[in-house]
Amino acid sequence: MTGDRRITQLVNITRWVATIILGLIFFAALMLNISISTGNAKLLSADFYKKHLVDTNVYARVHNEILPEVASSAEFYGSLRLPKQDAQELLGQVFPVGYIQRQTENSITRFVSWFRSEADSLDITIDLTDPKTRAKTVVAQYIAIKVDALPQCSPGQDPGTGRAQAGELPSCIPVGMDRSAVKTLAISQVTPLLDQARGKWDVVQQAADGRGESKREFLAHFDDSRRLAKFAIGPGYILTFLAMVLAVLMIALLHVYSRKAMVRSVGYTVLICGLVVLVIALAAQSVWPDRIHAAILAIDGKTPVAALKLIADFASSASRDVAGSFVRPGVIVSGLGVFMVIVSWVVSEGKEQASSPAPKRGKAAR
Repeated sequence: MTGDRRITQLVNITRWVATIILGLIFFAALMLNISISTGNAKLLSADFYKKHLVDTNVYARVHNEILPEVASSAEFYGSLRLPKQDAQELLGQVFPVGYIQRQTENSITRFVSWFRSEADSLDITIDLTDPKTRAKTVVAQYIAIKVDALPQCSPGQDPGTGRAQAGELPSCIPVGMDRSAVKTLAISQVTPLLDQARGKWDVVQQAADGRGESKREFLAHFDDSRRLAKFAIGPGYILTFLAMVLAVLMIALLHVYSRKAMVRSVGYTVLICGLVVLVIALAAQSVWPDRIHAAILAIDGKTPVAALKLIADFASSASRDVAGSFVRPGVIVSGLGVFMVIVSWVVSEGKEQASSPAPKRGKAAR
């Protein structure tokens, strides 16, 4: 009897150790499955980035905060020298918020489609046709307003008309000189250079040139990531789901000696794993955004502070969304585990009633 009891204890210990190991496998497969699902729905979706760019008001902030950093008092519109404030205002008119949003969203759509291997080649070009056209109109209007505001020269005053060759307007209009001639001269310094400006900007080629590589060499850096993403959202998702199912089935088989133990062991495994996922998700949702935001703002370099704040706000918003995507699966899995535990009590009671020994008729007759 003592030997049989030890064997039974050893079997029970082995069974529960195996259950714990399979529970860990189930948890790992569950986390991978949720991660792949979240990555496919969020990180590999162009709409995800577009949403958070809008939510964090990125386009208006680029227009109002980043463009002024780009503008300077140096030669900007061709050889026309502008005060910094004027350059900022004109640049904002040349690149309105709607244009910035359209070009950004088109670029995001193309990149995500290529990264998901839905497109064979990547072409991200910024169409500069509309800005060139607007620049001509905006600069011509600016020059006209400035020239109309110039006073008439006093007798003997040098108007400095020769400064037009250097891209500067005269300080006054000589008596008898037509203002339209001054406007035409100033505009002529700008228009040819705008006409020669390129109509498109190849973002990928620009990035490759910055690294001293060809376009093909630059894109080759993404090959491993693209293959991993393609495998994850395809076979990877299916394999993790099958791993969860197999782990649950094996836990059930370990306790097949009793319907009560079988359902309850699976139920507790699912419940605990679901609760762990839920706790991790809630903790990440409350901690990650602030830490990511602070880490980005702490970056030292030549990046303007306004740009760092913009990136930090976007990353913080996106990370909160990603972490929140784990909450719902955690609640669902936990709920399923609770349901199975409750069912196990019903199953066990039904089994005990059905398996209760019936009275022996022979003995009763005696």
